[in-house]
Amino acid sequence: MQITEWVSRPGWCRRDGDRFRATFVNAMAVAHFAAGRYAEAVASARNTFARSPEYPPGHIHFIAAAAMQGDMEAGAKAFAGLLRQRADFSMAWVSENMAYRGEVGERLREGLRKARVPEESPAGKE
Repeated sequence: MQITEWVSRPGWCRRDGDRFRATFVNAMAVAHFAAGRYAEAVASARNTFARSPEYPPGHIHFIAAAAMQGDMEAGAKAFAGLLRQRADFSMAWVSENMAYRGEVGERLREGLRKARVPEESPAGKE
């Protein structure tokens, strides 16, 4: 059994919304994104936020991967959903809170920009 099949099985962790499980499943999204497998990254990220909707990294990786594979509508829709949880989300927030560097970080930021994530927090412009 491949690791992606194993983590998708119900009950491999104590409870469905467990933070550990969300972090682990999200790591699969990051690995797929880093390898340029955007469709797989979208599926893994969707799995992350379906299991733990309050866990922002799942949404963030979904937004970037969807946009990088050309699905701007899905990326923008997911961004709107993330704003309901994290009104201060912006490229500035990504720079301050996410440790992506190098080529993968550049592609992540490119995907977020394609999904129209603003440079500065929309919450601060009221």
